[in-house]
Amino acid sequence: MMKSVLGAAIVATVAFASPALANDFAGPRIEAHLGYDAQRTKLTIVEGGDRDTLKDNDSGLLYGIGIGYDYAVTENQIIGLEANFDLSNVKECAELYGEDRQCIKSKRDIEIAARFGTVVAKNVLLYAKLGYANGRTNISYVDFEEILDDYSYSFDRDGIRVGAGVEAKVSSNVYAKAEYRYTDYKNWKLSDGADSVSLGLSRHQFLGAIGYRF
Repeated sequence: MMKSVLGAAIVATVAFASPALANDFAGPRIEAHLGYDAQRTKLTIVEGGDRDTLKDNDSGLLYGIGIGYDYAVTENQIIGLEANFDLSNVKECAELYGEDRQCIKSKRDIEIAARFGTVVAKNVLLYAKLGYANGRTNISYVDFEEILDDYSYSFDRDGIRVGAGVEAKVSSNVYAKAEYRYTDYKNWKLSDGADSVSLGLSRHQFLGAIGYRF
């Protein structure tokens, strides 16, 4: 009898002292993030019967903000939806034909994604994410000899984004996280008769964030 009472008391104590861990990562949140943005580009220009291709890997600084909401579906698992707005300073310029300048510059990037997480230790969440990204890029060309026409185009590209990360609860409302993202954007092309400009783009991002959960 005594053992049964003692066992029940222990179970009750553990139950009240150990609330569902996923609840610590549930609710609305807002965050600021900063990180590393590595982009791979392939620019193909067809003009006047000539075809030139410029391939390059460039990197720079990524910074932005995000909002989200997570819901605890089990004692240690969450699902959530988030939206992020980022800016990047990645820019690459090169000479194509001599006495000219071709530049590719990254601008804003918008993401809407779902994430799925599991609590693996006290105050630590591992998660994966899948979503949609829309990035804006500017391509400009200046011919200092004024043989070819100068141009500047800004355009948006849709893409699929996947990622994974780890999030840690710092206090009752503050959290920190580290995340990796990969995005494959749909190729962009602009044509004018036999002349055309096309761009393929993908990117790897590594970022850290500080957030506040309400």
